[in-house]
Amino acid sequence: MCENDSLRELRSEIKSITLQIIALAGKRTDLASSIGQLKSCRGVPVANYEVEQKLRASVIRLCKDEKLNSVFALRILNLLIAESKRVQSSGQQSPPHLPVYNTSTDAMNSKGKGRHVIHLEIGEPDFGPPSKVTEFMEQAVSQGRTRYAPAAGLSALRTRIAQHLNGIHDTSICPEEVIVTAGGRSALFLSIMSMVTNGEEVIMFDPSYPAYDDLVKRAGGVPIHVSTQLENDWKPDLGEIDGLIRDNTKMMILNSPANPTGWTAQQSWLIELMELAISNDITILSDEVYWDLCQTAAPSILQFADQQFIYVNSFSKTYGMTG
Repeated sequence: MCENDSLRELRSEIKSITLQIIALAGKRTDLASSIGQLKSCRGVPVANYEVEQKLRASVIRLCKDEKLNSVFALRILNLLIAESKRVQSSGQQSPPHLPVYNTSTDAMNSKGKGRHVIHLEIGEPDFGPPSKVTEFMEQAVSQGRTRYAPAAGLSALRTRIAQHLNGIHDTSICPEEVIVTAGGRSALFLSIMSMVTNGEEVIMFDPSYPAYDDLVKRAGGVPIHVSTQLENDWKPDLGEIDGLIRDNTKMMILNSPANPTGWTAQQSWLIELMELAISNDITILSDEVYWDLCQTAAPSILQFADQQFIYVNSFSKTYGMTG
């Protein structure tokens, strides 16, 4: 009975604290709504990264002083910030969202109506797949090889991909480390969804492929953007990256060669980025779909075979197999 009484008391206390937290969250939301109205009247943007950073710094200090779990605290804070933005945005008229694929659809519709269209909206090669590929596809269809494949891809294909990468990068990748997906975007989606949870942060370098930001948000994560400038050859600043890393930073997304800038990471820069990732237990998601289009060999994340990373490549760019 004594144990049951203690359990009831603890549960009752947890319930009381939970209700207090919900009530306080409601008050916070009301305040955020009031701030949103003021911002709308004054024409001030909803997002204020400087204010968010100061708030995060205050939470980190509190966690250190009170010996609290900063990872959990920052996840809660990011959820609160996201809700504040949602509430404040609901009262403001924002410009229509035009994802790259909507733009591509409009372009194709215009082309279908006979208009001359120059495609700059999506990274699609102007060449088709090799003749051997089309011949093999025709043979596969005629032979009835149209059934479901294993979830990770055909074993023979995974083996060949591993051999291909090993031959180029002097690595020792085994077929079990290779997963075949329906395009590079699917690989990004699976990687982010399997690694990132609510409130965790993902650092990415702008300008960048719009899907990065979208996929991180869909996973419940928080995109942290690092701006790059033409004057600095679009190279991300390692000092700025270091300053943005927190206890709940889960991943960094690297795209080298980069879309749309063409910037390519140099060996020394990549080594320093990997050192940052290792020292902070961060996974690097390296999107290298444009690697084979470089005129000279570029460094690859695959050279760090003994470290934690996810490598993404695609047949779309190299072999003109976007469809």
